[in-house]
Amino acid sequence: MSTLSSSILSNVTPLKSIIEHAIRIRCPRCGQGKIFFAWGELVEKCESCGLKIRIREPDTWFFMYMSTAAITGLFVMSMLFLPAPKNQTMTALIIGAGALGIFFLTTPLRKSLALAIEYFTDSRSEHPRYPDE
Repeated sequence: MSTLSSSILSNVTPLKSIIEHAIRIRCPRCGQGKIFFAWGELVEKCESCGLKIRIREPDTWFFMYMSTAAITGLFVMSMLFLPAPKNQTMTALIIGAGALGIFFLTTPLRKSLALAIEYFTDSRSEHPRYPDE
């Protein structure tokens, strides 16, 4: 490992901590600052450590699309393997409402995890896209 790589890795947060911070919907680096100021609206930067948060949002889109597809897939699989309902209209409404509910309720957690993954990969890069001030 090069000296540059060693110096980069010595100043980064461990993956386990980053994921724990994401689950608590906090800053991926310090775990203290909130990452949302309103539902789904990211703060500009962490109030505790100054990590730029909002600028990283475009890098979360792939994870958000894939996690939405996974949620959709779970609902499709459940419809394929559950017995056919007697009242299909009511079942469709219940499944649709459940899917939308899960989608919206999990959005902050999914975005927090996406930011954590982005921070993890960027903080380990020799040429980070978002260098700290």
